[in-house]
Amino acid sequence: MMPTTMHEAPPAPEELLSVETRNRPEPALDEAAGRRRLEDMLRRLVFQSGFFRVRDLDFSLERVPLDLHVPYWIGLYGTAGVRRLRVLDAVRRRFEGGKARALFEGWLTARGPGTASG
Repeated sequence: MMPTTMHEAPPAPEELLSVETRNRPEPALDEAAGRRRLEDMLRRLVFQSGFFRVRDLDFSLERVPLDLHVPYWIGLYGTAGVRRLRVLDAVRRRFEGGKARALFEGWLTARGPGTASG
């Protein structure tokens, strides 16, 4: 799971930039699977912070309708036989690890050369 960023509220419209592009992966999770993963992640965060004695922990999740995409820079390099890529989070300005690389490699491989989506 890639790291998440916590916010008290969704960004205000003036804080968002609208960009039209075909260069975006399609959502990989449906809403129910995303809910389950979020609940699992929240539960782990609570227990890792020392609240292992909490009994009957329950979360109330509310979906906020927001079409938000986080920009990444992808760098491709290598020789003719071996190609590699690096993924840079364009907001946090940090390189991502193997999970993000695998996600983007899979997306680029599935698209194939010369194809477009969206």
